[in-house]
Amino acid sequence: MKIKILSYNVNKSRSWKFVDDTSDKIKKIIIESNADIVFLQEVVGENSNRNISKPHYEELADEIWTEFAYGKNAVYEKGHHGNVILSKFPLVKWEQENLSTNRFEQRGLLYAKIEPQNSAKKIPIHLYCLHLDLLFKGRKQQIERIIERIKSEVGDDAFIIAGDFNDWDHRIGNMIENALNVKDCSAIINGEYLKTFPSFYPSLKLDRVYIKNGITLSAATMKYTYSDHLPLLCEVSIES
Repeated sequence: MKIKILSYNVNKSRSWKFVDDTSDKIKKIIIESNADIVFLQEVVGENSNRNISKPHYEELADEIWTEFAYGKNAVYEKGHHGNVILSKFPLVKWEQENLSTNRFEQRGLLYAKIEPQNSAKKIPIHLYCLHLDLLFKGRKQQIERIIERIKSEVGDDAFIIAGDFNDWDHRIGNMIENALNVKDCSAIINGEYLKTFPSFYPSLKLDRVYIKNGITLSAATMKYTYSDHLPLLCEVSIES
């Protein structure tokens, strides 16, 4: 079963200059990707300082992705933002886990499960959308929790982990790959992680997509600067 995956830190729908509202442009990018599953970070749920008629995740889901889940990461006086999963497949269940390790960074893991139907049977796939700390000490604590959760939750099922790992020194990537026997889709196709940040002059490899029980068919960044990150688009074939 072929599945297109988009992972994108949308920077609260602000351009890399942190001034322009890019909500409509980001929505067009997501539609253009034609992804089956979309993993988003820093999506605005509510902000009374901005002219938002409804939560950005509802605007992004629109009529294309019939299923979506939103998990608050950062909550503040004027509103909140967090992780989002958009899916063309029904979400069997979903939940948000608080991954915060300090009072300065509010981080989370959004989990969902889908069961796409192929010609023979339903294929359970576990989805993990994450946004990790800026400092390695916090990222290490977070990824250790995520690894243990996946080991206890998934069994032999397929899974996809995607998001903003903030893994500029690649140490988190090594931990994931060794513990879960997976490899980033970009590294499989291109021989290395792709540069996604900052979008106007990419130099850091912060965004990743890992799959289990699947074959990576393609992986590339979409060259848009409507956020401070580039969107990462992959196509995979999930084994039944």
